[in-house]
Formats: sequence, C-alpha cells, structure tokens
Amino acid sequence: MATVAFLASVVSPRVAAAAAKAAVEEFSNIKDEVPQYLVDAHVQQVLKFTIKLSVLKQKSGEVF
Repeated sequence: MATVAFLASVVSPRVAAAAAKAAVEEFSNIKDEVPQYLVDAHVQQVLKFTIKLSVLKQKSGEVF
C-alpha cells in the first residue's frame, strides 16, 4: 500500500484509485493465508487512504 500512496502523489487520482482497487482485490485473494490481525490493520489503512484521497479530490474540484 505504500506504493499506492506514492502513486497517488504523482499520478492522477483515477490511476491511484485503480491501483488501490487492484491492491485490495489482490489482498482479498490471499486473505485466507494472512493472520486476521494483519487483515484488519490493512483494511484500516486502506480506509484512511480512501478518505484522504476523497478529501483531495474534493479540494481539487474533481468530479468522481
């Protein structure tokens, strides 16, 4: 997810959102192999990132 956060700072929000979506999809594919506490921590980080991205989009005037 650090890579996704970096991408969000240098590419358009749509590209960053697509990267985040792909990361979440891949993560959901392997979640049964990962301890639940790591799953929970990751989900919280994704939610925080999504909120920050939404705020940035609103400030920039971009329409979702």
